[in-house]
Parts: sequence; C-alpha cells; structure tokens
Amino acid sequence: MKHFSLIAVCLLLLLCAACEKYTAAYEADASGDGDEDISERDGDESEISEEAENAENGYDYPPGPYGGEIGDIMADWTLLDCDGKEVSLSDYYGTAAAVLINSSAGWCTYCRRETPKLQEWHTEYAGDGLVILQALFENNAARPADAAFCAGWRDQYELTYPVLVDPEKIFSDYYLIPGQTGGTPLSVVLDADMKIRFKHEGDISDSILERILKLLEDGR
Repeated sequence: MKHFSLIAVCLLLLLCAACEKYTAAYEADASGDGDEDISERDGDESEISEEAENAENGYDYPPGPYGGEIGDIMADWTLLDCDGKEVSLSDYYGTAAAVLINSSAGWCTYCRRETPKLQEWHTEYAGDGLVILQALFENNAARPADAAFCAGWRDQYELTYPVLVDPEKIFSDYYLIPGQTGGTPLSVVLDADMKIRFKHEGDISDSILERILKLLEDGR
C-alpha cells in the first residue's frame, strides 16, 4: 500500500511539472512572437481594407512614385471649379485618352489669346477622349484667383470645359523652372496613364495638338 501511494505521488509530481512547462511555453508565445504575428496580420488586413474602401468609393488612380518631369506620373490633385464643385485629376483616369492641363492667369496676354483655341479643341476632340482643364492662379491684378474671377473668365469666353481656381499655384512645380510662373501659360499633356508626355510654356502651338492627336489615336 505504501508503494502504491509513493507511485501515485510521483505521478502527480510529474503531471504538475508537465503542466508548468506547457503554461510557460504558451505564455511565451502570447507575449512574444504571438503579438508580432498578430500585428503583421492586422497590417495586411488594414491594407486590404484600405484597397477595398478605395474601390467602394470609386477611387482609382495609378500608384506612384509621382513627379513633374517627362515620363513621370502626375500626382492626383483636387481643385474647385467656378461654382465651388470639387474636380480631381483622378476623376478622368480610366476615361480620358489624353488630358491637357493649362495653367493661366488674368494678366497673361498669351492666356487670353489661346483660351478660345482651347475651347475649339474641346469642341472638336472631347468626344475622342480629350479632357481640357484650365486652372487660373491669379486675376488681372496678379492677386490670387477666386470663384468670381473664374466665373467671369468662363462666361467671357463661353467655355464649356472645366475652369478651375488655383490660388495656391499647385502647378508651379511643373514649370520648366519649378516655382517660377513667369513663363505662363503652362500646358501639360498627360496620357491615359496620367504620365506627363509633354510640357510647354508660352503660347500654345499646333505641335501640342499633334501630340494630343497621337495620344487620342493610340487610345482608340
């Protein structure tokens, strides 16, 4: 009987030792690598959730890196039009075969001279996938453009393409000398992937239209 009791005690001690080892190993997993794995998993789920949210909200735009040189993808941006409605570059991704962004000012003689030509191009080629966006950064007195000046400009030239207000000069970094807008107007041509294909300062020429038509042809 004494031998049986001694054996029972030994078995009990062995069982307790095994339980302690299992508990220690479980706690180590929970406090160490376990948290790291959960964090990585949460990160993956967060990325998937963000992509799903973007898709649900209809946001679709080429990933970076972005830049301001020929061949770079132009970063997405949002400006207000003359009526206070938000207009984003990403609004035209997937639908435009070519985008012509024209940065202009009220004091700019070339800008006023070429604006009717922009309207002609819009009328002629919008159905082929051309999007023209004109952004006004200053008024006649070289002060930041506002909605009232924008509306007056649009109505004066009877424009039917989007005219935007750009008081922060967001396109100044795209000039040949970044930050220097003395070469106004600036014309930037983007392809369907929002890559910069051509930049030009000064009065627009037929060479710009030729490049645009080539992009429209490629997009058919």
